[in-house]
Amino acid sequence: GAGGTKIVPLEDNTASPPEYCSIEFAAANWAVLENAGLVRLKVIRGGLTDVTATVQYRSRDGSAKAWTEVPNKEKPVADYMKVEGTLTFNPGETEQFIEIKILDDNTYEEDEDFFR
Repeated sequence: GAGGTKIVPLEDNTASPPEYCSIEFAAANWAVLENAGLVRLKVIRGGLTDVTATVQYRSRDGSAKAWTEVPNKEKPVADYMKVEGTLTFNPGETEQFIEIKILDDNTYEEDEDFFR
């Protein structure tokens, strides 16, 4: 009733921190020759692995340029095919790959880069 005792739960400071899932590239940089045709970027998952986790990705131009189709125009000079998508890690799955097609234009070029 009125003036009675109120019971308030205390925080449980003994509980372990919440589990988390991390998803990252296996390497900071990759190098590939233009005539390789393809580069496979390894993506690894750490932390909590007993649940499904997803991550979206897309490439971004640096000095290397992605090929994009331009109607009624000649094919522009390009170094790779743009990629974007979603990786889904099923429970227990700890690695996946993103494949990027590398275009060889048979012209000498300095080293170029794009960002994942």
